[in-house]
Amino acid sequence: MRHGARKRFDVRRLLTRIDGKRVLRGVAGGGIALLLAVGGVALIVSPAHTPNVPDRFDPGMIIADDLFYDGDAMTADEIEAFLDARVPDPTRKSLRNFSEDTETRPADDYCDDFSGKKHHTAAEIIAQVGEACGISQRALLVILQKETALVGLREPESWRYDRAMGYACPDSGPNRSANCDEDFYGFANQLYWGARQYQVYRQHPENFNYRPFKMNTIQYHPDRDRCGVSDVYIMNWATAGLYNYTPYQPNLSALAAGQGEGDECSTYGNRNFYDLYKAWFGDPHVVHQE
Repeated sequence: MRHGARKRFDVRRLLTRIDGKRVLRGVAGGGIALLLAVGGVALIVSPAHTPNVPDRFDPGMIIADDLFYDGDAMTADEIEAFLDARVPDPTRKSLRNFSEDTETRPADDYCDDFSGKKHHTAAEIIAQVGEACGISQRALLVILQKETALVGLREPESWRYDRAMGYACPDSGPNRSANCDEDFYGFANQLYWGARQYQVYRQHPENFNYRPFKMNTIQYHPDRDRCGVSDVYIMNWATAGLYNYTPYQPNLSALAAGQGEGDECSTYGNRNFYDLYKAWFGDPHVVHQE
């Protein structure tokens, strides 16, 4: 399915505005915020062991499974360097300087054990959660940015850390606003439960709306009657998980807008995941060779 021409993605552009009305919407988390800070990391890539997906947003294949479920994608030191590059000023109250005390969590059916400690840095938390739950640290950084802009902001407000992954923030508030469960507040808490949820989706697809390897009817916007739906063949587990977390696909207007806003029926969460991952780490349809 052709989605029309898209503007060239300019990785030099840094957007610093976030549309507060759109942040943290969805089923599990599902933020559909505007695309914010972007940067570029050069990677050597090889053809993916996935279907022949073109180098553009495809609603049926947002990211390859081999990339999304790679819990060894980045070390804590590599994450720290990445965060330093996003906000170079060391005096800012940005994610690169964040730390908190974390609790130890035992292993379960979805994640290995997580070792808590005092003054756990953001980079250490992201690295350890990704490894414990088998979710790429690159993917977690992208989700953090698309949900609450934490990666790119110099002085993020405290609520962004509390709702970092948009986990347990369904669209059940007034006018479809986020109705977040405070029991899941906290940066490490959000990282752990958000990453774990993607393994829940994979192990129990029968319990969720979107499933891989079959046709799925996916809305463009929460207002189904006004904005419509289309049938999408979801090609893999990661893409199904992203839709279960953020249950909308971008419409033609959102795709044609590049980094900007589309029309009144546009949503941006899954478009932004694809665009951010591509800008920071390379094409999400191909497997990187180290």
